[in-house]
Amino acid sequence: MSITASIKELRLKGQLTPAMQQAGEILGKNPGDYELMAETIRLLILAGQAETASSLYQNFAAANSAYSLEPEALVRLALMLDRRDLLNNIPVPKQPVWLVELLTDGHDNQSVFVPDQVDISVANGPSIFIFSGPCPHCKHELRAQVLVSLLVCRSFLCPNCFGQILMDHNSVKSCLQNNYPELLKMDTNQSDADIIDYLRPKLMGAEEVPEIILDLGQEYHFLINEILVGQMKSQSQDPEAAQ
Repeated sequence: MSITASIKELRLKGQLTPAMQQAGEILGKNPGDYELMAETIRLLILAGQAETASSLYQNFAAANSAYSLEPEALVRLALMLDRRDLLNNIPVPKQPVWLVELLTDGHDNQSVFVPDQVDISVANGPSIFIFSGPCPHCKHELRAQVLVSLLVCRSFLCPNCFGQILMDHNSVKSCLQNNYPELLKMDTNQSDADIIDYLRPKLMGAEEVPEIILDLGQEYHFLINEILVGQMKSQSQDPEAAQ
């Protein structure tokens, strides 16, 4: 796999930070790599750096004729620069949906991302939720990471079609309920309260416990969380085995 293909793969997975780091380092050493330059422009658009993306695109368009950017990327950049005049005479494509609607009726619709899968893990403390599901504009498999809080309201662009996406609390809640229906039982909240009541006096030093627990402090709580998340996954994947 070429370096540019590897960076593109990171982009499509929504891993913009490592993709931009690699693209910046390599493009600085290979300024004539126009395929990589095109990929860097896409990353800059997704990162909201419209002015930098526009400047790089001017160099890109003037210096090469072999590579071009897809209409959805160029239209998104024009919108970010408040240059709707650049959209005149652009033919209406068959896809993606947002671009068809924009060029047909002028509306840049923001569609709600409805994830259908969630992966939960605990790494060095905070819970990490990775939601995945199809882009409402182009059906590309999106991945969105959420740390700690599920009070979510996030706007972003699809890394494949550059359509506007909204991820909110309702879609996140629905995904969790569909993937972990056993946690909707009435005794779930009580079980959570029982764990907190068990942990608090130990972590606060009100009860005599092994020194390792006091030394770990909050890390002990995190370790318990990690064990519980692992058990929850096992129950979800094989309820009979968990019993």
